[in-house]
Amino acid sequence: MARSGCLVFPEDDDLRADLTRLLAERPAGEHPETTLAVVIGPLISRFGGEQLTQARTRDALITSTPALRARDLAKQAAVEQLIEHHLARQLGVAVDSDVRPALWAKIGMACFFSAYRVWLHEGGDLAHHLADARAALAESVPGHANPGSFPQAHPV
Repeated sequence: MARSGCLVFPEDDDLRADLTRLLAERPAGEHPETTLAVVIGPLISRFGGEQLTQARTRDALITSTPALRARDLAKQAAVEQLIEHHLARQLGVAVDSDVRPALWAKIGMACFFSAYRVWLHEGGDLAHHLADARAALAESVPGHANPGSFPQAHPV
């Protein structure tokens, strides 16, 4: 089973290392949406046309194998936590006392995996699907005028 995991998840360590490096390059105080947009771009460049067939095979295997599905979900949670902790440092807040780092990490992951799912089923350009996901999110926020930033919360 461990051998299958290596074949199904060969890029995990490289992906996390690249993500850590890209996050570390972002300036303090940068809006989380900007950070996520800039960081996710280079990571999705890994998903080109010839990788689509491999990704579909991988997805089918993961979906049909509970142990691999559990490992995939754990990997997603670890990446989300990495992003969350970085955003907390970037915003100068504690992870456990401010909702923004967790919220933005979840939003970033949701946009990516929504786009990834469309890419798996429809093909095309993953970057385009990601841009569509971000645009759909921006359009869903009432009063959201600029797709580059979301409105700040105001105390009640």
